Amino acid sequence: MIKASILQVLINQQRRIALKAATIQSHEVTVLYSRYSFYFCSKLHFSLIR
Repeated sequence: MIKASILQVLINQQRRIALKAATIQSHEVTVLYSRYSFYFCSKLHFSLIR
């Protein structure tokens, strides 16, 4: 019983850490995307025109 509760706590901690990492990653991706989306769009636009 004690082992199970310890395991549960560990799983919850891992989940929280993973969630935090995913949030940071998604934020960085959003920043990068907003920074480079105009560049990529203009590049794509020019390649479509040609």
